[in-house]
Amino acid sequence: MENNESQNLREEFGSYLMGDEEPLKSFNVGNTRIVLTNERLLCLKKFPKSFIPVFYDDIRNIEHHTYIAWNKIIKGVFLLAASVYAFYNPSLVNSAFGFINQNIPELTPLLSISTPQQIMFFLATVLAVLGLYQLIKFVFSLTGKLRISVKGAPSIRIRTGFSSEVGDLIKTLEGIIKGGVESAFEQGVAEPDAIDLKPGKTYIFTEYKSEKSMKLFFKEISSTDLTGLYISRMNPKDVAGGRDLINVSYYWLTDSITESNSVSPEPERVFALIADFLEKNPNGDTIILLDGIEYLITHSNFDQALHLIQGLVDKIGVNSSRLIIPLNPDVLSSKEMALLERDVGTVL
Repeated sequence: MENNESQNLREEFGSYLMGDEEPLKSFNVGNTRIVLTNERLLCLKKFPKSFIPVFYDDIRNIEHHTYIAWNKIIKGVFLLAASVYAFYNPSLVNSAFGFINQNIPELTPLLSISTPQQIMFFLATVLAVLGLYQLIKFVFSLTGKLRISVKGAPSIRIRTGFSSEVGDLIKTLEGIIKGGVESAFEQGVAEPDAIDLKPGKTYIFTEYKSEKSMKLFFKEISSTDLTGLYISRMNPKDVAGGRDLINVSYYWLTDSITESNSVSPEPERVFALIADFLEKNPNGDTIILLDGIEYLITHSNFDQALHLIQGLVDKIGVNSSRLIIPLNPDVLSSKEMALLERDVGTVL
């Protein structure tokens, strides 16, 4: 599930993210981990360790190309041949020694340090190492490179073969450059406002802001005859905005009780408010949005918040209502999220 992948990526790469930045997908390319977020591309190289962030607007091109370095194999073969020739022809070194002694006598004391055979062996070894190095570079050139051209900065080059993962990365980045992040990731991802909310079900949406949950709630209220209860950390006046809906009751989740339409963050008081709403609307044509679970956990603890959600799941099921709970996944550990998924069943 896409949201679970995003949550795992945020746990792994949270220290590299800015503010509300959300990781969407990651790719293993060569010795580099590439993470695509809703704002940037992050390149994390394993060795030597490095971190390169690039905003999508600065990406000019992305391609995988293979340039076969034929000159490397020619140099390698030539150097290896020279090494073999030097090893089996020590007379060349003897001739060189004689030439130097006759024409450059100043170097004679220096040459006396080593014998011709030692110099021959050293020379053959150096030529062999250089030849092997050139051959290795030729072999590496066969794999190709991924190149990301960046405005005003050197291109990012990653040595890697063209795999299906590299192809997927190129396709995704091209989609982002052409139509934006939402366009590139919209295929195959169910939008919350397209979900059919079934009576008796509780839905948790993992999101860092409650925009999608709010959108879904008001879509259901506007297109059906449902009666709504909206509990939020936001002031009811800010939540309602221009929506003059007589079939929605707004409650402000706050520990500063200043108005009649507010509720304190004790789980039992929130449960009592929702239970009272359901009793007053027993026909099941109701929908509830509970925004502020993180606030409840802060004022109590996770166990009490989980107990509240468990009770609400049962209450919603009995009354055939619908409950929407937006939740910031960073607030909970993977174990706590697993407990929620077990009890709620529908986490999007």
